[in-house]
Parts: sequence; structure tokens; C-alpha cells
Amino acid sequence: MKQLIAAVAAVAVLAVAVLGLFFPNKIQTIVGAQAGPELYSPYRCVDSFCEYIVAGSCSAATSTLFSVANPTGATSTVTLLQLNMGGNATSTDVTVGTTTKSVGLALTDINVPYFINDAFIATSTVYRLEGGQVNGPAVSFRSAGSGSIASAVVSPSTRIAAFATSTYDAPTAGVGYVGTHSTCNYLLKFEWKK
Repeated sequence: MKQLIAAVAAVAVLAVAVLGLFFPNKIQTIVGAQAGPELYSPYRCVDSFCEYIVAGSCSAATSTLFSVANPTGATSTVTLLQLNMGGNATSTDVTVGTTTKSVGLALTDINVPYFINDAFIATSTVYRLEGGQVNGPAVSFRSAGSGSIASAVVSPSTRIAAFATSTYDAPTAGVGYVGTHSTCNYLLKFEWKK
């Protein structure tokens, strides 16, 4: 009797194993939950399309307001969503573009086309700039400058950088900005396909 039970059990296990090979169970793993519209990660992917949001504060009392490396490790489309600045101690001229240089940035290291091309901001002015936005909808908007672009395709080794000078017409003057500002922050979006 024990041999019969063992044989039936062995056949049952073998049948389950064989059926499992021909009819595998499809398992979908969903990790975590999102109770509201807030995202707690700087990136998200839907199917194979991904985006990575980079936000930060500008450096004070330096010509390089920010320099951000492409965080995706892939060729991406980057968009300068906004650059907000206020309470600058001196008049400021801002240029934002791409570069491959990570330290010791000079205006000549910022590549054309620019996200923001030579935008002049008067002393103690609060402003908001968007890449490629020439005519802003509100008083606090400033023009991104002629020939500016909203988005660009960048390689994994490309950086997005903002260079500020304390004189108007930055591309020709290039005098380094040494003033301070009470607020300065930026928002970039990188998009790529896995």
C-alpha cells in the first residue's frame, strides 16, 4: 500500500512539473504603491520610454550657476524647463547650453545652440527663464534670446551648464559674474528610450 501511495505521489508531482513546462504561470510583479500624484523618484519609465527630472539650486558668487551631467547613461533629449533667479546683487547676463567640460567652465565652453542665449537681468530682479521661450506670458519672464532652443539631443557624456556674467552681451564680453543672489534654482528634464 505504501508503494502505491508513493507511486501515485510521484506521478502527481511529475504531472504537475510537466504541465508547468507547457503552461507556465505568468507572473506580473508590481512593487510599491503610489497613493497620490506625487513622485518620489527623480525618474520614471512607462513601457520603454523614460524621463529623469533634475532640480537643484544654483551656485552662489560664481560664473557657473550650475553644471549637470546627463544622469541617464544614454543618448537623451534634454529640456530646460525653467531657471528661476531673484535678488541678484549685480546685473546678470545668463547663457545656458551644453558642454563636455566638468570643471573650470568658461563662456567659450558653452556650445551653440543655447537653451538661453544672452538673457540680461537687471539688479534685484526676480525672473524666470525657460529654454527657447522668447516671449514669456508674465512680467517675471525674461526672453531666452534669439536662436535659443527648448530641447536638444545629448550624449551620455554631455553636461548642461549655465554661465553668468556681470555685463550685458555675454558672448562677446565674458566678464565673470561674482555677485550673489537670494534665490536661484533650475529644472531640467532628460528623456530617453530603453
